[in-house]
This record gives sequence, structure tokens and C-alpha cells, in this order.
Amino acid sequence: MSIIYNFFAAPDELAEIWNWISSRDGVRLLEASSQPDAPNREFSSFPIDELKAEGWVSVVAWPSVVGGQPRRREVTFGPGAVSKGKGRTELVSPAFLAIKGLRPPRENQIGPAELVYETEKSAQRSGRYSDEQLAEVDWKVFQKFISLVQRHIEGIAAAKWRAHPVLPGIAQELKSTSKVLWLWGDEGTIS
Repeated sequence: MSIIYNFFAAPDELAEIWNWISSRDGVRLLEASSQPDAPNREFSSFPIDELKAEGWVSVVAWPSVVGGQPRRREVTFGPGAVSKGKGRTELVSPAFLAIKGLRPPRENQIGPAELVYETEKSAQRSGRYSDEQLAEVDWKVFQKFISLVQRHIEGIAAAKWRAHPVLPGIAQELKSTSKVLWLWGDEGTIS
């Protein structure tokens, strides 16, 4: 099971965090799951234009200095697949990190963003990676990188809800609307 670090951020703040991550030495932003019948792309900054045009882009950050060279897996679409094309290519590495947004169940709620990554133990338990790929990762350096990202998020937060950082855009939205923060059934707001 991957490790998840929750925080609350507006879409433009998420793009800023992605761009901050990509500005670190050796970090590459990759498309983890390609578009049908297309190669995986690499981005110099968060691909907001592609996201708006395509509706979905699976971006991951890979701090190449930690190892864990991404491996390609070919996915072939079956005859009943909804997607156009013959298939896609997935990139897999235990040294990827991703940021994903959760959609809350109701309109008056604000869902969290999730920083998703692996630890050595979670990667071993998952069964998704070869022993060779797991051995390539410098787990201490990777954990330092994850801690750096978490400290950055905490440093730009305007508040916290429970232990979760709330960035300025969401803090302002909470003050100017009747919306509440949501995290897996719990609701609340900052004081």
C-alpha cells in the first residue's frame, strides 16, 4: 500500500507545488500512463494546458538521483475497451511520487490533495516492482526528498485542519463560503 500525505490546496496551488518539485535537481516529470498508442511524455513543468485539453494526464515526479529507473509495461486494450487505440505504455518505479486530488461526495465540501509515494516496506509488500528495481532505490535519499516536499507544503500553508496543511487558496475559500473540508467522512473547517 502506498503512503498518503493529505493536504488541502486550490488547483493553481497544486500546479505551483508540482513546478516547485520539478525545479529540484534531477527531478523529472513523466507521464506514467501514456495516451492511447502514444509514447510517454516528459514535461519541463506541470502540464496544465495538456490537462485542460485532454481532461486527464497521469503525471509523476521521479527524483532520478534516488535510482529506481522507470520500467515500461505495455497495456493492450481488449476488444470491448472504451479507449480508442490498441494500447498504452505505463511507466513503473517505486521512486515515483504523485499528487492526486480527491473529489468529495457533496458540493459544499472541499476534498484533499494526496501526496502519494512508497516507502521501502510498502514497495516490497505491493508486489508491483522487481527485486532488481527495489534494490536500485536509495531509500534514505528518497525519504529525504519526500520530507523536503512535505516541509515545503507545510511552509506555504496558511492553516491546518487537524494535522493536514491548508494552503492559502483553500483558507480564503473557507472564509468566503459555507464550504467545509472533507476527508473520508470527516468534515471540518479551520478556526
